[in-house]
Order: sequence, then structure tokens, then C-alpha cells
Amino acid sequence: MGEDTALAKEPLPHPPIVSIIREDGRNTIHFTGELQSAVTVLGPWEDLVNVVSPYKPASINQGQIYRSHKTALFFSTDSIAELNLRGPFQEHFNLAFAGLPDGIFPPVREKPYFSGSLQMGGLVLPLQIRVRGNSSLQECPFPKLKIKISRKDREGTTFADAREIKIGTHCAEGGQGNIGRLRHETATFREALAYEIMQLLDFIGPRVRRPVINYRDTSAEDTVNNGGWQVTRMAFLMDHVEVVAKRLNGRALEDEETTSLEDAEFDEQLITDLKLFHAMLGNWDYHLSSNGQGLWNTEVIELENGKLYSYASSFRI
Repeated sequence: MGEDTALAKEPLPHPPIVSIIREDGRNTIHFTGELQSAVTVLGPWEDLVNVVSPYKPASINQGQIYRSHKTALFFSTDSIAELNLRGPFQEHFNLAFAGLPDGIFPPVREKPYFSGSLQMGGLVLPLQIRVRGNSSLQECPFPKLKIKISRKDREGTTFADAREIKIGTHCAEGGQGNIGRLRHETATFREALAYEIMQLLDFIGPRVRRPVINYRDTSAEDTVNNGGWQVTRMAFLMDHVEVVAKRLNGRALEDEETTSLEDAEFDEQLITDLKLFHAMLGNWDYHLSSNGQGLWNTEVIELENGKLYSYASSFRI
């Protein structure tokens, strides 16, 4: 890959801080990172969950001490995360016509954002969720998802640098779809592995982490929505292209911009490497060209110098 595709250097992080100030007759704790309290410096230290700076405790006991530490970022480890997601999934699966074939006249697939929540240990965050995907909606009753967490809600948490996340789901409960996509958790294992191999080969692309997700549907329990279910499955989470672009000090092209490309002048070696990578994976659901025409399942980022960079996305393997 050419020298223009190198990742921009990340700024050095500031260490977390904590201070206690007397304001309006009450003690107020200002902090960054994650706040903990104890009665001695030897601990045990207790995490104060769902508190934000400035924090005004009901009282500060004599001898009570506080510290803050930098929260480990979600994609900084490859350990298996345990997540709980709540929201009206079934209602929006139905809106997206997930599982129905296109036929001659494709149905209108509505994929609006809807409100939900994410829980990871003691951390609970509100978020926005939407169904995503194109061809997968023909054969996945449980479609792929995307979540967005506001800056205010993710600040100081493990999701501080992950405002938009794609979720690769299990698709369905086994077998293969009507156009060949693997289902059940095998699908998530294989696609997560594809992105992990991308990283090992030094392709620029999204960070990936594998979680176990407990999905709790809050849709109405009626014959239309068939909601109210709960299911736990393996999945994989990865950066949205806009987050990848930010790391490069660039911007992600919108879908309309990508489809209208005619003279992208992608690096020829990069395109060759990507095609070889697809062939090694046995993936055929993509299209690449050095001029950018007809791209499919390929993300495009405009770098600071105006040059365009592409990376593989949405593997069907």
C-alpha cells in the first residue's frame, strides 16, 4: 500500500484527573475517566457507575477518598464482551421486510433509527439503533444492525471513541439463506475473522471485537409484530466507516458519492491486494475498480490530501 494510506498519528491521551471543590455549601467532585471510592488507599476500590462530572455525592464520609482512572476503550481488547441490547427490534425488522425476497418489484425497505439501550456490566447507555444491509434483508430474519451513542452519553466511558458501531448478527437459526448466506453464529465467526485477517495484513479498516449479546425485544406482543422475545447469540462489533475516516483525519464518502465515482484513481496496488484478499476468502459479493466505477461492498474515504482510499466491507463468506 502507498505511503499516503498510512494512519494518522493519534494524539497522546491526557491522564485522568479528580478534584473535590466546595460549591454552594456542598462538595463537588470534578473528574475525568472512571470515578472510584474507598475508605483507605489500599482499597477495596468501588466503581461509581453512571456518575458524570461534576458529581455531587449526597455526603462525603470522613476519610472517604476518591480516585479516577482511564477507562479501557471498547476496541482496545479482544476479550469476549457481554452486552445487553433492548429495543423494539421486531417492529423494525418488519419495517425492513427482513427475510422476504426481492422478486421483480423490490419492496420498500424502511430502516429508520429507533431508541434503545445498551448495558455492559454496570454501564447503561441510551442509544439509537437501525437495521442495515441490502441483500442480507432477503434472507436474514434477524438482520444486521447499527448503533449510535451520543457524545454526551459516551464521554468518559469505554465507548468514548466509538460513536457509531456496526453489529454483525447471526442472521437466522441455521442452514443457508435463499441466496447462499450462512446463518446462525457460523456467519458471525467467519465475517469477524475476515476483518481480523484484514488487520493482520495491515489493511486500513475497522476495529473489531466479538461479544455475546442478549437481545431483548420490546415490540408489542401481537400478531403483527410478534414481539416480546429474548435471545442470546454471538455477534461481532466493528467501527462504522465514519469512525475509521476520523482516525485518518479524512471523511467517509456518502453512498451517493460512492455510486457516482468515475475517476477515483485508487492506488493500483491497493486494488490488486484487495482483489487477492477477496479471492483468498472465497468472497464474491463485491465489485472493485481502480476508477471507482460500480463499487459494491466497498467503503471509500477521502484523505486530507484529497486522495481516495478504499477498504473491503460486508463479506458474504
